[in-house]
Amino acid sequence: MKTFKIVSLHIVEADTLKPISFYDGLIINKEDGKGTWLIEIYTPLEYHPYFLEAEENKRALEVDVVITHESNDPASLTTNVRGIKKFQDAMSVLLEGHIQYRKNDDHVEQILTALVSEGFQGKELVQEFKLRLNRK
Repeated sequence: MKTFKIVSLHIVEADTLKPISFYDGLIINKEDGKGTWLIEIYTPLEYHPYFLEAEENKRALEVDVVITHESNDPASLTTNVRGIKKFQDAMSVLLEGHIQYRKNDDHVEQILTALVSEGFQGKELVQEFKLRLNRK
């Protein structure tokens, strides 16, 4: 198995990117011949209802994960919640999934769509687009 540090994680919903803040996170390539990956994030409790609903309804979550360095392209995975562990003021979420290969154009379109839905326009749109594109 190979383990990598997570730099950022976004949930892809209706062609928008929902950033998930976290304190720490790892992604593990299980190298099981099936292309299975595990993601574990240690995140604020505010996300508990969201991940609990996904787990209870066995709803797949599309995630974009940047590993190791901010300059890396995100890896897109289709995941399912495999476990949630609540602590006093945080929680651990375990996701299991498989990488989805898609063109980089899809990621660029998601960033732009998210910015427009957040109300950016004009010069601010261009500046924020450049920032997020470079952050990936």
